[in-house]
Amino acid sequence: MSRLNSDIMVIQDSLSTNISMVARGVVFVAGSLIIMLWIQWQLGLVTCVAMIPIVLLNGYFNHYIRNLQREIQQEQSSR
Repeated sequence: MSRLNSDIMVIQDSLSTNISMVARGVVFVAGSLIIMLWIQWQLGLVTCVAMIPIVLLNGYFNHYIRNLQREIQQEQSSR
């Protein structure tokens, strides 16, 4: 029972930390975007358009790494 309680506390702490980090990141990005568009909207627009390929490549890379991790885990479990 003590082990289960300890594991639950670790999961709860990590979830609350991750949620707060995501919220802080969203606020930072939104604030930065608003300031860029307010100061010079053309440069802000170019920055937003340039971010599209970066986000797409990031998604592809995350998918690739996740597949590699699965393959490694399957190899280790089959030994």
